[in-house]
Amino acid sequence: MNNADNTKQPVLNANGVSSARLRNAKNTRPNFEPRDVVSISAGGFIGANARYLFGIWASAHLGSHWPFGTWIINITGCFVLGLFVPIQQARGWSDQTRLAVAIGFLGAYTTYSTFELDTYGLFQHHRYLASAVYVPTSFTAGFLAVYLGAVAARLLIYIGSSKNERN
Repeated sequence: MNNADNTKQPVLNANGVSSARLRNAKNTRPNFEPRDVVSISAGGFIGANARYLFGIWASAHLGSHWPFGTWIINITGCFVLGLFVPIQQARGWSDQTRLAVAIGFLGAYTTYSTFELDTYGLFQHHRYLASAVYVPTSFTAGFLAVYLGAVAARLLIYIGSSKNERN
């Protein structure tokens, strides 16, 4: 995909809403739907429990000398978000699906505050090198995971559209 194609792609904000949709909705009142809250809550319930259970597993299997659980959770969450958003947009999945996955599940599964607390914990225990490695690798790996997820999504979309054209 060339740069000209990228400028036509909607840009997402933290809530999974495209910038074009935000521009169009500036002078309109937000439309609150109870089913949106249910979708976010259901996804959040699953994401929070997945994070908790994976954190326990990571501590037991990878040790607690470095925040492996938070690191892996945040990187896999970045990948899933990078994978999900382009597919959701290309397939036109419902707002409830977007709310449940992007905001509910991934919002509860990943966590910036835990990342910061882990960094502070390393620093507080005089593990300066570990914290100096943890911060940039989290940002770099997170960005790469979103990028790779988006690339994988474009491939899946391309493969899916190619199959539909052949049938």
